[in-house]
Amino acid sequence: MLFHYASDVTFLYLGLALAGLSGGLGEAPVLTYVAEITQPRYRGMLAATGSTCVILGVLLEFLMGSFMKWRAVALISAAVPVLAALLLFFIPESPVWLASKGRLEESKAALAWLRGWTSKEQVEAEFLEIERQMTKDAELQKDFTIVDKARLYTQRAFLQPFGIILLCFFIGHFSGMTTLQTYAVQIFHTLKAPINKYYATCLLGLTELIGTLFCVFLVHRTGKRPLVFTSTIGCAVCFFGAATYAYFVNEIPGAAVQNVVANVSSIKADIT
Repeated sequence: MLFHYASDVTFLYLGLALAGLSGGLGEAPVLTYVAEITQPRYRGMLAATGSTCVILGVLLEFLMGSFMKWRAVALISAAVPVLAALLLFFIPESPVWLASKGRLEESKAALAWLRGWTSKEQVEAEFLEIERQMTKDAELQKDFTIVDKARLYTQRAFLQPFGIILLCFFIGHFSGMTTLQTYAVQIFHTLKAPINKYYATCLLGLTELIGTLFCVFLVHRTGKRPLVFTSTIGCAVCFFGAATYAYFVNEIPGAAVQNVVANVSSIKADIT
């Protein structure tokens, strides 16, 4: 709504900051919830589905932005988080979290609902495994002090996988993914794309969606390491090719500056 009713660039910055903060705060609980409610054989696919939905949203924004004013796109987009918030009232809490709080009957009922509205008896074996794991964790942490818990974060068993995850996220975001999506129209115009810059941007979103769908179906069969290596090398090759092409296109620096200035000016003119 801040985007739709913005009367100054400050409101756009505030809206972007709040959207980024909300996305960051929501990502960890969502991934944790998916991991806790999903059976192991489906966990990788469902975790990857989150990225697919993000890219689908980006593609829809590209499509709407091609023939609608950005204020109208912002207003339509505001309905999505409202709908998501309403749907949250209809899903149960994580069975693992409920069991950790001693709410065993609620945990069993939630597990039965999440497995396709089955009866509690049909999920008895899985529930007993959750209960056993919660009891084991409680025994391990019973004598833990705050210092002992803090020490866990300094051990190699934590630091090594944590460092790998940080590196993967850093490479993924530092590769220019967000920048490419944000300035796709200007980039295609600057690189003198042979088709309409808005159509090219929509094709970019479609290509990203196809790539994430491949990831969803392949992650269970190939594992995560081959996908990480393949996608990282593929991104490097593509960006190197784009940079090389941009270097040899005539008057790229001047055109790039003119496009950015023109884009900012048009946004400010639209706001005022």
